[in-house]
Amino acid sequence: MTLSLADPMWTSFVESHASATPFHHPAWAKVLADAYRFDAVGLVLVDGSGKVEAAIPIIRLGRRPSRRRWVSLPFTDWCAPLIADGTGAAALGERLDEVRRKIGLVSLEIRDGLPGDHGYPLPQGHRHVLALQSDADELFAGFDSSRVRRKLRRAEREDVSVRRSNSVEELLDVFYPLHVATRRRLGVPVQPRRFFEVLGRDYLAGGLGFVVTAYREDTPLSSAVILDYNGRLYYKFSASDRSQGDVGAGQAVVWDAVRWGCENGHREFDFGRTEHGNEGLRAFKRAWGADERDLTYTVLAERPPRPPGGKALKLLGPVIQKSPEIVTRVIGRAGYRHTA
Repeated sequence: MTLSLADPMWTSFVESHASATPFHHPAWAKVLADAYRFDAVGLVLVDGSGKVEAAIPIIRLGRRPSRRRWVSLPFTDWCAPLIADGTGAAALGERLDEVRRKIGLVSLEIRDGLPGDHGYPLPQGHRHVLALQSDADELFAGFDSSRVRRKLRRAEREDVSVRRSNSVEELLDVFYPLHVATRRRLGVPVQPRRFFEVLGRDYLAGGLGFVVTAYREDTPLSSAVILDYNGRLYYKFSASDRSQGDVGAGQAVVWDAVRWGCENGHREFDFGRTEHGNEGLRAFKRAWGADERDLTYTVLAERPPRPPGGKALKLLGPVIQKSPEIVTRVIGRAGYRHTA
């Protein structure tokens, strides 16, 4: 059955589940729905007495029968189904595929692996998760000496300061310009500004995350958006100004968030997805002592899904890199939602 994300059955199950992440909180799916004009619901599987056995946030895409598909969730690195204690997970894939066929969906995509042989697995690369502890200094001792600790010492010498804020102004006026410039440098479409407006208003301002920015004097050097829920911090977006040189600003941003998490009783810091082939980013995350985990999505469908449209992005990349930032933003505003 599907529920409104505001339904008490949905919210109470998510709030009571130990494995709930920032992406299971109703506010995240609502941000996606509002920013990109999607339809968001909660999909729950119940037993004979009506007790929730599993819950998955869903974005419903495609209105024509030949294109109807559900994703949990687009623009989300990882979102595993929440399964109630005492419920067997082995049959979850089969039950979800029954739901897909009953509704008449082309596909149902879960941003995690499923037990059993139901669905088509799509390897996505890796996740990196750092277990936090109360003593931040002890955690610091386990960081790579050259990639992390030396960079942090340089940031101190360069008088890099770090500010933490959950204000919409910090997100839009400081982080977003760095984000646009970074995506342009990488040659990838930028999310429309409206997404960050909604994220700031309906997610960060509600105490579910914050922006961390490293400055030298009044110049922002590096910034990141950290999601915060259920004892977990999630490193969702990051951006930097390469023209200012490498003074350890990116490391200072992460360390500030990690240290804050330790001091406030959080259990883990999730660095998010690293795609296959991005060895530089993978090495950066491993340098913090994060546990590396393989990441696989599962697509339930009658036939294997088509490979992602990487060719189009490769062709678009040089155009974005050589165009003014306003063009980059126009491309993102016009087409980003269609990559879901």
